Amino acid sequence: MANDRTINVSESSQWEDQVVTERQPQPVSRDGVGGWSRRRLRGLSLLQRFLILGAILFVSGFVVIGLVITTSTRSLSDRIMQDRLSGTRVAAAGLSETIRQARAELIGHRDMMALSGDRIEPPYASLSSLTQSHLTAFSGGLALVDADGSLLAVSRDSLLPAGSSIPFSVASTAGEDGALTPVFSGLSGGAMVSVIVRLEEARGDLFLAGLIVPADSPLIDLMKTSTEAMATGHAELLDQNGRVIASTEVGTELTDGDHPDFYLQRIAKGTDGVESVDHIPSLDEAGNGDDDRHVMAYVKIPDTEWALAVGGSEDETFGPVSDLRRSLYLWSAAVGAVVAIFGGISVNRIVRPVRSLSLSARAVAAGDLETEIKVSEGGEIAELAEDLEQMRRNLVVSVEQMQHFNAQLEETVADQTNELRARNDELLLVNNVTEALSSTLSTSTVAQQVLSHVSDVEGVMNSTMFLSAGSPSEFRKIETDADHTLTNGPSVDLSTIACEDTCFLSPDAFASMAQVDPLPGTNAVACFPLRSADRLEGLLALFLEDASHSDPDAFNSVRLICRQAAVALQNARLFSELQQKEKLTRKLLRQVLTAQENERQRIARELHDDTAQSLTATLIAIGAVREQLPAESNRQLSQVEDMTKEAIADLRKTILALRPSALDDHGLFAGVRAYAGQRLETAGIEVTFEENGLDSDIEPEIELIIFRVVQEAVNNIARHSQATSAAIKFWTEQDSVNTEVTDDGVGFEAKAESGISPDGTHLGLVGMHERVEFVGGTLSIVSDSSHGTRLVFKVPKRIGELSD
Repeated sequence: MANDRTINVSESSQWEDQVVTERQPQPVSRDGVGGWSRRRLRGLSLLQRFLILGAILFVSGFVVIGLVITTSTRSLSDRIMQDRLSGTRVAAAGLSETIRQARAELIGHRDMMALSGDRIEPPYASLSSLTQSHLTAFSGGLALVDADGSLLAVSRDSLLPAGSSIPFSVASTAGEDGALTPVFSGLSGGAMVSVIVRLEEARGDLFLAGLIVPADSPLIDLMKTSTEAMATGHAELLDQNGRVIASTEVGTELTDGDHPDFYLQRIAKGTDGVESVDHIPSLDEAGNGDDDRHVMAYVKIPDTEWALAVGGSEDETFGPVSDLRRSLYLWSAAVGAVVAIFGGISVNRIVRPVRSLSLSARAVAAGDLETEIKVSEGGEIAELAEDLEQMRRNLVVSVEQMQHFNAQLEETVADQTNELRARNDELLLVNNVTEALSSTLSTSTVAQQVLSHVSDVEGVMNSTMFLSAGSPSEFRKIETDADHTLTNGPSVDLSTIACEDTCFLSPDAFASMAQVDPLPGTNAVACFPLRSADRLEGLLALFLEDASHSDPDAFNSVRLICRQAAVALQNARLFSELQQKEKLTRKLLRQVLTAQENERQRIARELHDDTAQSLTATLIAIGAVREQLPAESNRQLSQVEDMTKEAIADLRKTILALRPSALDDHGLFAGVRAYAGQRLETAGIEVTFEENGLDSDIEPEIELIIFRVVQEAVNNIARHSQATSAAIKFWTEQDSVNTEVTDDGVGFEAKAESGISPDGTHLGLVGMHERVEFVGGTLSIVSDSSHGTRLVFKVPKRIGELSD
């Protein structure tokens, strides 16, 4: 390529700076420390990864070497401690042998005294000539001791005078020949101990005691030899209580020593051992002391109750091991540093060409497809560079193709967007018309909404509508006056243009068929039928300014509006027909109710004027005849007279049921009160009345319906309820009258909706429902055996005016 240039290693730093500035901050994830660590690791460069890997290997190797060194030095330390314990055991065996030899020498001296024939008797003067020049173990001399430990006589070189005592009793040694006494303090304050043997030829309990000063005896020499052999700090000879008998350190005799807790623990356990223990420092003249820990070996001396403790400080004991450990660590660190330096240099040389390729790839990712990718290395890195270069060339071709496709896609999207926008405008127009038409049942409003909305359609100059006038071909034009009021124009015959779908006519042809004047500037007329499910409701005509708009697909929204308009016109027509039928029904209802009540009134008047007068005249005649007949015949006439009176009473009840006079004279409440009072009181039922707001706005027909329903309810109470009391209540609302009739009788089983008994009886209840529902009212009956019956109904004050 003409504009290609090469990225090489020398330009890597420049490209790295450029790419770093183009990096965007990464969003912070919420997946915890593990996710953060993985993201950080993925974000590291190859060099950083090599360095981290090398550091991990270096640290791991150093840790392994440290573990090996620690394990080895710990093993050496354990071996040193075991060697100290072994050396102490050897020294303890030497001390035991020395004490055994001292016993043997003392026993031999006693035997020599017996062989010499010296008799040991008071005042024991013969002992003053004793000498122990040949007894090397008893540096304190010899003494004759009684059973209580008192010195009866001493040798010339004895360190204790006659008359003193030592801690000895026959019971304490159990008569053991050559027993060791407990340690005691000599005249000089130093520790002393004695070996006791029995003098067999004495008349009483006399014993020969060999006095030993450990600090001036072969024992101390042996202890010093052992410390020098083990190259340790000090050795201490301990009694059974842990007190120091002799020590290679001055000033510790008859004390608890430097490690009293360790000595007491070992005495309690009764076993040998070696430990690193705390040390009680002893201050020198300058006030300085050694307070570090000591490695001490403790071994019991055979055939005695004594023990030997040998040890020294940890620095002294483990000094060679510490020096070895320190040397190994220093050499390991030095070798590791050298390896790290050479490893870093080698890794950098390996990573450099990879970094160059990475920067080249980032440049390609950032959009630089003009720069050639090339590296000076060989092998796999060169192959990778060639592959990246081929990928860059392929991307250049792909980008050019993508740009071409994007241009085509943008054109397609723009066209589809315009189409969708137009379609959306059409749907919005249809939706607005649908909402407007669905909220009205007026023909004129439907026409006005349709003409108002179609005028916004592109290319439409004006519009008009023709509605059906009754016959399939007769239509009437909808015209608008100066006040924008729609009126019906003259009837015209549009059968020739009442097409099944959209049709287009010339302005002159349409004007001739519709009998209208051509609209100036009109080049075409589009006609749309307004067809419902059963008939053609009308015709919509659109006057177009350009004949090129005569495309059926351009008026999809208008066709949708026409379908909605046809349904709205059908609904308006059916609603108008329903209103006419409702008016006729109301008129017929008034006539039926009027005729029925007039007939009831006529029958009641005829019964009152004719039948009742005839029965009254018959009653008078019977009275006159009874005065002229004998007494026996009078009894029969009296029966006839009673029957006539009963007939007159029944006739009066019938007249009252047909048409109470109080209903005509005083109104609804008085008529109900008169009838119910007479009917229920005759049956022995106490009745109460309540009226709240009855007014004169109630139509007479409604009053008759209320009276007849209450009349049927009162008759049911009197005949079937077995009640003792009843109540009738009236109250009015804005445009309705409410009535409630209740009793405390036995009730009856009724349906929840109608109150009609399941067995088909109580047909009077059916009549109640029919009367109330006939005028658009509602009636409900609730009845049970424990609370009686409650009847409530609601009717309008005027027929057809009941509100919700």
